[in-house]
Amino acid sequence: MTNGPARAADDVTDWPWLADAAGQRIALTAELRARRAGPFSLAQIRSAAITLGGINRYTGRQHVYWPDDAHSLLVGRIARALLPEAEPYGLAHELHEAWLSDMTTPYVADLALWMGTSAVEQAIKAQKSFLDSLIFPALGLQWPMPAAIADAVKRADLYALDAERRDFFPETPRWPHESPLLRTTVNRLVPERLKPVGAYSQTDRFWRALCAACPGLPRPEAA
Repeated sequence: MTNGPARAADDVTDWPWLADAAGQRIALTAELRARRAGPFSLAQIRSAAITLGGINRYTGRQHVYWPDDAHSLLVGRIARALLPEAEPYGLAHELHEAWLSDMTTPYVADLALWMGTSAVEQAIKAQKSFLDSLIFPALGLQWPMPAAIADAVKRADLYALDAERRDFFPETPRWPHESPLLRTTVNRLVPERLKPVGAYSQTDRFWRALCAACPGLPRPEAA
């Protein structure tokens, strides 16, 4: 940390933190960074995967339940179609939200306008990158992502977003990325209509998909 008073390495009483469902203390990025944390443990990754099932995308504004893990399964599937080796990265691309939650792009942009500086956007991007540097090595995956994989995951995330808009926000205004070509591509990659799912209903499916795709996790039959 570069700002604020110096803290003893073992003094965590006033660091920002969260608690998980079991009441365990979850350190956030400032503390993890100060402690020079290494890759997350299997237990931390497992807990993060479960947490995504309880985070409803779009801050609930689609009026149906579509959690981060369902979105991640969709991104992994699309990424595999674009570039097979991108699948595990697509599956894991939002695990950092187990620590940061789902901060929508419009919210982050609005906060930057409110503050009159892009520093907040840069800080959130840095937080995500830092967490990813602890997550992806724990999965047995390269970090930073190779350029071709990063491009495939970015496109897969965009296509998944458009499929979600198609099926959950059919009456919304056009958005900057929207085009007939984009929707044609999305309809080809995701021909079925997405359906709401229950909270945590995808937890086992998501975890088994991660274990099948990521070399650093136990095989699905052992998970």
